Amino acid sequence: MASDLFSIGLSGLVGLRESGTGVTSTWTAGIDLAFRVMPWARLAVRRIGYGQASTLQGDRHALQASPAIDLFVPLGEVLEPFAEIGALVQTRFGDGGSRFGVAPFVGAGLRIAALEWLAFEVEGAIHVPATEHVLFGHELFPTAALLLQLGAGAEARF
Repeated sequence: MASDLFSIGLSGLVGLRESGTGVTSTWTAGIDLAFRVMPWARLAVRRIGYGQASTLQGDRHALQASPAIDLFVPLGEVLEPFAEIGALVQTRFGDGGSRFGVAPFVGAGLRIAALEWLAFEVEGAIHVPATEHVLFGHELFPTAALLLQLGAGAEARF
C-alpha cells in the first residue's frame, strides 16, 4: 500500500457530548488529500469541508481543513496502522464573532486495502480548540475543550 504517491478520499468523525436535553452528536467530515513524502510518511489535508451552527447572534459558517503529518507502518499488502498530528483550521463568517479558529489534534487508526488502489480506514482523533469557539459540524466548542471522535473513511490511491 505504501508505493502510491497520492491519495484522495472522504472521511468523517463522530463524537457524543452531553447536552441539557440528553446526548447530542458532534461531527467533522470532508475530502482528504495526501502526498507520500517518505516510505513511512505523508503530508495530508484531512476533512476539507464546511460547517454551520446557529447561535443567539445568528448563523455562523466555517470553511475548514486539517493539515497533518501522517506516519504509517505498512504490515504486508493489506494493513497499515497510522498516527497523525495536525490542526483543524477554519475561517468563519456570519454572526460577527471571531473569524479564525484552530484546534490541534492527534489521531490514530488502521487502513485496510480492499483493492490495489482502494483502502478503507477506521480512526479516532482528539481535538483541543486553541481559539475561541471552534466549529465542529453544527456545534461551537470553547477554548481548551476536549473533543474525542471516532470515524471511518475511504481513499483512492494513485
